[in-house]
Amino acid sequence: MLDSAIQLGGKCLGYYDQEEKQNNPFHLNFMGSERAVDNWFGKKVFSAVGNNAIRHSLVQQLLSNGADGINIVDKSAIVSEYALLGRSNYIAKGSVIQSLVTIGDGCIINTGAIVDHECHLKNGVHISPRAVLCGGVQVGERTWIGAGTVIKEGVVIGSDVIIGAGSVVLSDVPNGCKCWGVPAKCLV
Repeated sequence: MLDSAIQLGGKCLGYYDQEEKQNNPFHLNFMGSERAVDNWFGKKVFSAVGNNAIRHSLVQQLLSNGADGINIVDKSAIVSEYALLGRSNYIAKGSVIQSLVTIGDGCIINTGAIVDHECHLKNGVHISPRAVLCGGVQVGERTWIGAGTVIKEGVVIGSDVIIGAGSVVLSDVPNGCKCWGVPAKCLV
């Protein structure tokens, strides 16, 4: 994410986390606890937390406390001018977001993912590398779509769902379900 932001002319002043990291390849300044959202008022911030539930909660706190949640869209991504992006989203290298797509706040559309026309992604969603959402797919909050997954057009996926890598989703998936396979089946 950081290299995408730098390519776009951004400058990272530092990072917030639970604690200072010993492995810091970008040599960023540790700026304090990620939970100290009052320190973020008026700052341009982006949440890179991998856990969907934590990222969703943190983004909502940041935005409600006056932080400016910026989107990072890699230069190689293709985003239709008719797509609507919320705040604090990351659109990774080689991703394609087609027309009439809506994406909530705090989402990750990872490397090479395709979100086709008229899909609707709620807050905190993560679409993993090379996943394909065909037209009109709806995805609930905090849902994780695994790498290489294909979701048939018009499918509705609930909130807090995990879809395993390489799955083919042909029918709706209820809230809280964990599913995988070809075709995908809910197993939990």
